[in-house]
Amino acid sequence: TSPQMDKKNRGRTLFFDILLVLVLILGAFFRLAGINWGEYQHLHPDERFLVWVGTDIQPVDSLSEYFDTANSTLNPNNRGHGFYVYGTLPMFITRYIVEWVYGHSGFNEMANIGRPLSALADLLTVLLVYLIAARLYNRKVGILAAIFSAAAVLQIQQSHFFTMDTFFNFFTYLAIYFAVRVAKENWSIPV
Repeated sequence: TSPQMDKKNRGRTLFFDILLVLVLILGAFFRLAGINWGEYQHLHPDERFLVWVGTDIQPVDSLSEYFDTANSTLNPNNRGHGFYVYGTLPMFITRYIVEWVYGHSGFNEMANIGRPLSALADLLTVLLVYLIAARLYNRKVGILAAIFSAAAVLQIQQSHFFTMDTFFNFFTYLAIYFAVRVAKENWSIPV
């Protein structure tokens, strides 16, 4: 390839990188604008339940305490929430960040940390949508897919609550991304 073609390719790459950053900034704006919309009234029933559980569970000091499920203070079943059916990883991450930032937990503290984390998980999903579409098709399609994902009303709405939906979406898209990479790159497992 000629130096002129290399320069053109670098310019095109930079253009798509800038577009992606702008899409992510737009997506972040949509997800974070008005994030305290309910002014701590906790009107969303799932969010209210999750901040309640997050307030009741307590961080543990060691892995052995965590794996002692019958006695672990991180286990919602041990804290009066036997009907907790959501994933625990986002809850644990949120609870530990709340403890780190505030030193204690409460409904408002859980919402203050949980909502931005939910928005971040969804923003990472937008990035994964781009990466999947760019790998399957090209960067133009990837940008278009990311724009649609960044502006999707349901994704934006879910990002304004501390619920598990955005976290589930993120991990689902992460699995799809790796499946696409495996399929496109012909990874093989040595026998």
